[in-house]
Amino acid sequence: MIRTFLEQFDPRAKFLVLLIYLTLFFLPLPILMLTGYFAAIVFINLLSLGLKGVIRPFLSILPILLLVLLLTPPFQRAGEPFIVIGGHILITTGGINEALRLIIRFSGITLLFYLFANTTNADLFITSCYRMGMPFNLVLVVTIAMRYIPHLTTLYREVTDAHSLRRGADVAIRGFSPIRRVKALLPVLTSVLIQAIRQIPVLSMALECRGVGRKAKRSTYLELKKRAGIMADFCISLVIILILLIPLIR
Repeated sequence: MIRTFLEQFDPRAKFLVLLIYLTLFFLPLPILMLTGYFAAIVFINLLSLGLKGVIRPFLSILPILLLVLLLTPPFQRAGEPFIVIGGHILITTGGINEALRLIIRFSGITLLFYLFANTTNADLFITSCYRMGMPFNLVLVVTIAMRYIPHLTTLYREVTDAHSLRRGADVAIRGFSPIRRVKALLPVLTSVLIQAIRQIPVLSMALECRGVGRKAKRSTYLELKKRAGIMADFCISLVIILILLIPLIR
């Protein structure tokens, strides 16, 4: 039910909420408040996209989150000592808080974009923003990025599976060896790059069919909501924004 509501919601009103929500993750807020905003977007993803709508975005950024968790605490010396070995302070409470803050921010931003991409019709988004006065090429770039980045993630997974089947169990990488893993990763990235380059002609033809580069005024067969429906969606978005901003009022 919530997914249907989000899919029928006007893309411009939804994009306004997205911008405000993203801004909240960049503000210097207390970590408990950031956790509350993060928990809210996790709850919405669970209700609208199910458990996969939370697990898939996390898996796509899991290596980055692990790097943040490992590299951030040693370089943040604020706060009380947390881990001390031989009289040397290795990790402080400030370092742990900063790592958690970065993880919450990055995860929340990822979930927001994942929810927006999976509940927004790209064609309607382009049409609505174009009608609002935004440059068509700018809107088209954003839409292509929203579609192409998940496509590259799927392509990377398929190429990885193909290389795993070709290597077989005899040459599987055992243990933690960064050099071996980098060497094993290079053929995969090369294959992904080749497949991405091979799709450039298809993308170029699609852009040409969209009328990119033409000076003639664009037309569309899509119908947007009537004025009353758009105003209702914007009113709902303003209410959501006010609810998000209430915790900031002291």
